[in-house]
Amino acid sequence: MVAKACRSIEEAEELPTLGKLASVAGMSRYHFHRVFKAQTGVTPKAYATAHRAKRARIGLAERESVAEAIYGAGFNSS
Repeated sequence: MVAKACRSIEEAEELPTLGKLASVAGMSRYHFHRVFKAQTGVTPKAYATAHRAKRARIGLAERESVAEAIYGAGFNSS
């Protein structure tokens, strides 16, 4: 279930809400949050932020402009 949630976060343009992730996993928000953090070592939000930062680094490495890279990674502002 956690791997599925990770894929969902990675594929989403915007971070899915904790409620949506928990619903897909068939758990309460509180329980899902605890299970996710126990399995990954980070919260769902921290996981999503780290993934977006990785996407931004890849965009910069591909010689995109800074603005293109951050917006393409899903950050809504510079």
